[in-house]
Amino acid sequence: MSSIIERIAVAEAEAETIRQTAETRARELIASANKEVNSALADAKTEAKANLQRRIEAANESANRLAKEIVATKAKESDRIVHDARNNLDAAINLIIERAV
Repeated sequence: MSSIIERIAVAEAEAETIRQTAETRARELIASANKEVNSALADAKTEAKANLQRRIEAANESANRLAKEIVATKAKESDRIVHDARNNLDAAINLIIERAV
């Protein structure tokens, strides 16, 4: 039969082994968690960049459409002003001719 001192020594050795195993497992869990966090962070950055790029492209498309609409509206206004000016010029020429005659 083993003595109490021997059983205490065995228990202490088992406790140390358990502590070392737990410490090793904790380090592995922390390393795994860090790896997962870094991977998730990289994925989030990639997704955010892609989302930002899509929003920039959508904004550019919207701005281009708006610019085309403004140009078209201003072109119509210019055409109307030119048409009115030609009509006024014709009226002015007729008035000058009437007064000259």
